[in-house]
Amino acid sequence: MINLLMRFHDVSYLKRAFTAWANAEPALEKLIVIGENLHDLVAQGADQDEIQVLLKEVDYINVQLTGLEDNFSYTLGEGARWLEGLILKVVMALSLTIGTATVLLSVSINRNLKKGVDAIIEGSARVGSGLLSERVQVFSSDEIGMVAMAFNEMTATVERNKNARREFLLNMSHEVRTPMNAILGFSRHLIETEYNKERRQSLQLIIESGDRLLQALNKALEQLEIEKGGAVMQTVEATMYEERNEDWGKGVRVLVVEDNEINLMLVQKLLEKRGFEVLAAENGRVALQRLEEAGADIVLMDLQMPEMDGYEASSRIRGLPSEKAAVPIIAMTAHTVTGDRERCLEIGINEYISKPYRAAELYSKLSEALYGRSSISAGQAPGP
Repeated sequence: MINLLMRFHDVSYLKRAFTAWANAEPALEKLIVIGENLHDLVAQGADQDEIQVLLKEVDYINVQLTGLEDNFSYTLGEGARWLEGLILKVVMALSLTIGTATVLLSVSINRNLKKGVDAIIEGSARVGSGLLSERVQVFSSDEIGMVAMAFNEMTATVERNKNARREFLLNMSHEVRTPMNAILGFSRHLIETEYNKERRQSLQLIIESGDRLLQALNKALEQLEIEKGGAVMQTVEATMYEERNEDWGKGVRVLVVEDNEINLMLVQKLLEKRGFEVLAAENGRVALQRLEEAGADIVLMDLQMPEMDGYEASSRIRGLPSEKAAVPIIAMTAHTVTGDRERCLEIGINEYISKPYRAAELYSKLSEALYGRSSISAGQAPGP
């Protein structure tokens, strides 16, 4: 009570309550004195009239104390209700502030991503038209920012040596498609479970911007081949895919060989969503160890990796002296040059999928390689 009085004595509700308490103290002391006098009178056998006078004083003091008690209780109750309302307002204000901040932050991040992608799109179009002195603005240090910085570095190299234009565009295609595979893949994955209309619109803008970037890149490569002659772009049509059994990959072990951590996370989520068991390897050397130690039902193989690339790893798998040599292999690559798919088939790779790919395209290739069909129906048992 002393701490309460010292800390909050200036609060109006407590101040009024303490004032009522203080006013009651003298009345209580007077009541004690009257009580002692009554005790003496009763003990002495005093006249009833004298006793009655003191009893009337007791009634008067009781009325005063009752009013002070009511005022004390009412004041504290009023203060409690005020405090409860204040806390409720603070909680509501905090909830509204946090919710608003979360939405604004999400919208801001999505807009920044779109802004970065749009800048790269415009830069790609200008470079594709021959303006090699152009540079795109870097807005952040995330995946989009890394793509923009890589774009600027490669543009600067090409500007110093215009004869390297073809190599630049092909390298740019690979460097852009690798992160765009993760950006578009995760955006499509999130938009399926996002119910907030504003966030869905933001994700849709990212997807549309990414598609525009790829279209601009394809146009630049096509323009290059018009000048040089011959076809560069390799387009692999995805088989129409239909599934009615969501966990059709249950019991199937997939070895994913991918050196890009974000792309590895993406394909792992897509596979686990359909019940597949995923083993990961960061390069071809580790993939061979995983396959020999744990085995796998199918391999998803990136082609460009450090230490041992996907071409060499696939060739070595086909040369294993066991049944593991026959494991189906699907190449996943950001290269889109004519001849890559043919080279894959020559060394024993079963299928080829280019980045960025859609989930349905990945599932279709897996279904064909595993079961010899492009659709998985509910109740169907896996094929041989």
